[in-house]
Amino acid sequence: MPLTVEVCCRCEATVNTSELLAGEESNMKKLNAICKKALTITDAELREIEELAHDQMAYLHPLKMAAAAKMHALGQHNMAVATKLRELRDTIAAGAKLAN
Repeated sequence: MPLTVEVCCRCEATVNTSELLAGEESNMKKLNAICKKALTITDAELREIEELAHDQMAYLHPLKMAAAAKMHALGQHNMAVATKLRELRDTIAAGAKLAN
């Protein structure tokens, strides 16, 4: 059964609720897969990423300053990614413990 909704410009749009629910189920499956993969990340893998990031941030070459700047920026990005991955993994793990 179609659902009629009012949108911000005062126009009406018809939404097929079965398509909406099917898309929602698909998105939940994708999110579940991401969460399961995040839980498999080990501390050793995160330390490896952090070591790589430190090496990238420490890269210096007096004749290639632009390359050194790019490596430093890449190292900062990779360090931030490692930090956020750890936070994501720990948050999901804490939520899973609460659910049990």
